[in-house]
Amino acid sequence: MAIPKGDTERQTFLRDKLIKEAENEANIYIGKILSVLKPKSKIIDIGCGTAHIIEKLARKYRDTLFIGLDISEEMISSAKN
Repeated sequence: MAIPKGDTERQTFLRDKLIKEAENEANIYIGKILSVLKPKSKIIDIGCGTAHIIEKLARKYRDTLFIGLDISEEMISSAKN
C-alpha cells in the first residue's frame, strides 16, 4: 500500500492496523452468518455502509438475494463501485 501524500509513517501504520482489525471483526461476523444461512435465502443489510460484508457473502452464496440499505448516499455510491 502506498503512503498517501501528507501521511506520516505512524498515520499509515495506525490506519493499516485499524483496517486489519476491522477485517478480522467482519470475518467473525461473516462466519456467524454463514453458519445459519440457508440456500435461496433473502438477506437485508440495514446500514450496509460500503456493503463489504454482503459482497463477501454474495460471492459464496450466489443463489441468495442480498439487499443493502444505507441512509448515506456516499456509502451507497461506494457500494455500487
